[in-house]
Amino acid sequence: MVERQKIIKQNSRKKKKKKKKKTPAP
Repeated sequence: MVERQKIIKQNSRKKKKKKKKKTPAP
């Protein structure tokens, strides 16, 4: 379970980074 949570956390981090890049600069 812990390993799975670690992977989810890593995936969430990667997705967050992509979202930040998608957001246009002000």
